[in-house]
Order: sequence, then C-alpha cells, then structure tokens
Amino acid sequence: MLWQVFFLKVKTLFHYSNFIASLVNLSQCFSSDDAMVKYINRFISTFYEISKYDTIFNEQLNRTINENLCNFLHDDIGTIKELKRRFEKRSDDLDLVFNRYSQVPKGKVTEFEEARNMLTATRSCFQHLSLDYVAQLSLFSSRRNHIIIDSVRHNRTCFFCLSF
Repeated sequence: MLWQVFFLKVKTLFHYSNFIASLVNLSQCFSSDDAMVKYINRFISTFYEISKYDTIFNEQLNRTINENLCNFLHDDIGTIKELKRRFEKRSDDLDLVFNRYSQVPKGKVTEFEEARNMLTATRSCFQHLSLDYVAQLSLFSSRRNHIIIDSVRHNRTCFFCLSF
C-alpha cells in the first residue's frame, strides 16, 4: 500500500523520464559503491518497465473507451434524436390544441366538446411521449456510464494479465 501511494505521488510530481533521469544521476553519485549502483540500476530497470506498462495501459484505455463511446453514440444517438424530434412535434401540437381550445366559444357545445376531446387526446399522447423521452435519456446516460466503467475494468484486467 505504501508503494502504491509513493508511486502515485511520484507520478504526479515527476514525469517518468525525469524521475528515471534523477535515479541515473543518483547511481552516478554512488559509482564507487558497486552494491548500491547494482540496487539502484535494478530499481531503475523495474521502474522503467512499470512506466512502459503504464503508458501501454493508458493508450489501450484511451483507445478502448474512445472506440466504445463512438460505437455507443453512433448506435444510440439516432434514437435520442428521433425521440427529441417527436417530442418537439407533440409539444407544438399541444400548443396548437391549447390555442384552439381557448378560442372555442363556450356556447357552441359540439365544437367545445370536440376541442376538449382533442385536447385530452393530445395531452395524453404528449405525456406518454415525454415519459418515454425522459426514460430514454436516463437509459442513455446510465448506459454511457456502464460503457466507460466496463472499458476501464476490461483494460485493467488485460493490464494485469500482461504484467504476469
């Protein structure tokens, strides 16, 4: 656990190459002590391998997440756009029906009943469509989060398989 914290701090404070260059300079300072140089060089080679695997992991992670998100957006954004278009159309229809309903004189019973029935039907259709639109947006958002998490988990598993 302590090494993980140290590794994260080193990664945030220094770039890998700067840290490795510092270790090389440290090894030159102990050039008279062969045992110390041997241990430092072993640490340098190990740290260099870790930095290579971390670079590979980050590249694979970025590529996988980008590919999965692009596929997800390509497949699902059409559905969301279609629902948005239908939602806006039904919203405009509802506005028109509200205007007609408000302009119908109350004395004309048949026209008033017809406008009220039209308002009820349009309102019901709009409510169902708005619920469907919100549900699809919620599903879209949750699927996006799962795709990202699954990509990271898959790459993490592959990274640990590569390291053994």
